[in-house]
Amino acid sequence: MIRNRSANERLAEVKRERTNLARFFSPKIVEQLVQIDVPLSVARRQKAAVLFADVVGFTAHASGKTPDEVIKLLRDLLGLLSEAVFMCEGSIDKFLGDGLMAVFGPPIASKQDATNAALCALQIHERLGRWNEQHADNPDMAIRVAVGIHCGEVVQGDVGTDKRLEFTVVGDAVNIASRVEAYCRVLDATVLVTGDFMRCLLAEGSFDLARAFTSEGKHRLRGYKEPIQLYSLKAG
Repeated sequence: MIRNRSANERLAEVKRERTNLARFFSPKIVEQLVQIDVPLSVARRQKAAVLFADVVGFTAHASGKTPDEVIKLLRDLLGLLSEAVFMCEGSIDKFLGDGLMAVFGPPIASKQDATNAALCALQIHERLGRWNEQHADNPDMAIRVAVGIHCGEVVQGDVGTDKRLEFTVVGDAVNIASRVEAYCRVLDATVLVTGDFMRCLLAEGSFDLARAFTSEGKHRLRGYKEPIQLYSLKAG
């Protein structure tokens, strides 16, 4: 009886762990995480592709809607973004109001993290296209999402307090990716990526994906003295 109880408790614990992890990680990564011995709380440095996605002008979309309508719209949009991240084996670092931050690499690196991030951006672009087609009879429901991606070294681990900890990645690569996403509004671009990200993409052999982007030249992002090479997703 004791052995059976212990086994059942362990099974229930694994089930709870899977359910919790499934909110932030793709099914493939969840299965890998529940089988490894090294806890996520162990801080480490790792290369990652960091993606920020944000709904442009969400305040205007929410104007005049009831609270229930606003929350439903937000859930639908974040669900759309989350599905794209998980489909491309990314992890959701955090939800940011009407957007999210996703990482490709941590907690378990692969040989195509930049490739997966680029595929995710294309997925988001395609899914938003279908969303807008489905709501073509209601112009107020037309949605635009800005996506920014950068590739670089991050520090990953648990941050917060004893009462509330969350697994996250931090570092300059995260800050640059966030600035790149914000710069989409300046260049009127749907997706912007950095030169470092493009080099990672080419190093992985994803030449066809790299050709989907076109150079926008160098730009000085907020908080950075040196200009950064940017590439945008080609129209069409």
